[in-house]
Amino acid sequence: MAKLLSYKANWNLNSHSGLIHVKLWAGNPSNPHQTFTASLQPQTPEEMQMLVDLLRNEEPLEYDSSTKELRLGEWEVAGEGEP
Repeated sequence: MAKLLSYKANWNLNSHSGLIHVKLWAGNPSNPHQTFTASLQPQTPEEMQMLVDLLRNEEPLEYDSSTKELRLGEWEVAGEGEP
């Protein structure tokens, strides 16, 4: 899993398809500026919206480019922020 640093989202209005590019930390302590990129291809507009929502609002995020798994990094309390 690599730490997700930033993202760029694109939605093509002609083909009705999305693509999200993510910048990830390579995890090399001796070179903390070493990064790499990966691409996420949402299958539906709803999936695109959900992914952009996670990228925009959650932290920390990690991504495994081999399994295509996006992980929220910390446990959250159930019902957090609810009255």
